[in-house]
Amino acid sequence: VAAHMDEIGFIIRSISQEGYLGFSAVGGFDARVILGKRVRINTQCGDIYGVIGVCPVHLASDDAKKKTPKIEKLYIDIGASSREDAQKYVRIGDFAAFTTAPSLFGDGRFKAKAIDDRVGCAVAVELIKGITAPARDTWFVFTVCEEIGGAGAKVSSFSLAPDRAMVLEGTTAADVAGVSGDKRVCSLGNGVVISYMDRATLYSPGTFRLLCNLAGERAIPYQTKTMVAGGTDAGSIHISRDGIPCS
Repeated sequence: VAAHMDEIGFIIRSISQEGYLGFSAVGGFDARVILGKRVRINTQCGDIYGVIGVCPVHLASDDAKKKTPKIEKLYIDIGASSREDAQKYVRIGDFAAFTTAPSLFGDGRFKAKAIDDRVGCAVAVELIKGITAPARDTWFVFTVCEEIGGAGAKVSSFSLAPDRAMVLEGTTAADVAGVSGDKRVCSLGNGVVISYMDRATLYSPGTFRLLCNLAGERAIPYQTKTMVAGGTDAGSIHISRDGIPCS
């Protein structure tokens, strides 16, 4: 049973004369959602904080105002006065991550960063707490590097050589205003999502049917994704060794 611990973030790749930090994405990003976000940078001096900035709108060209800026054009401002000042704290290769605080809202709703895949890790922990004597030898693996290719899943599945694997993930949803029908992918509140395929894996048909049947028998609300998109650690696991059936 696998869930990944890593999250998308940034890596510092340059420091300008003015002390601004250029960065590259670690994992897949929608640049539209990161403008103005506060970030934490892990450095040799401990954690320091900054804000993702871009050329002010009143100085941007008419063409630039119509486009989402590329990540290469953004910068992190840590309040440094110069390159020399910034270099007292930050080095090329330091990592940065969002600092968004979790909170409750609406009727039992929850918002937070890195729900992909902290929700999977939380479910795995609850399973560990609840299983006293599993019918079969069961390994729970908290993987790393899922967001950049699944290295943790590759080495752990090769090492353990399981008979089959289950991946716990936070999945894509588009149940928002202006989106209808199968383009919504799945809907919040309609139960756990059981996948049959994504862009990295064709999941075991037998296990897919088994999970759907078990959910029905035990009155567990469930749904299936209505779009083939994204990928999970199963993309690495299912081709490990001589093949490992995944769900």
